[in-house]
Amino acid sequence: MKDLWLRIGGTLLVVASAYLFLSTIQQDFRPFEYAAFPIGDSLVSTEKEIGRGVSYALWDQRSLDMILLALLIFVTSACCVSLLSPQEDTDR
Repeated sequence: MKDLWLRIGGTLLVVASAYLFLSTIQQDFRPFEYAAFPIGDSLVSTEKEIGRGVSYALWDQRSLDMILLALLIFVTSACCVSLLSPQEDTDR
């Protein structure tokens, strides 16, 4: 009976993670839409080439970063389910 509840819980965890992953990809994802502006005093100057490069890497690639993190959470939960599932006896 314990194995059944473990399988049901693992399946629900994988389904919930897949739902979150797919809903993140399908929506127009804007992680910093509600950020408070102006924040110019707290940022590094982007007048030089290195500042523009760092700014591009941090802000313009953020949605890709979030999609990859959602995929990582999904894969991690699937691996946890496979590790915690009961082992079959191979001695028979």
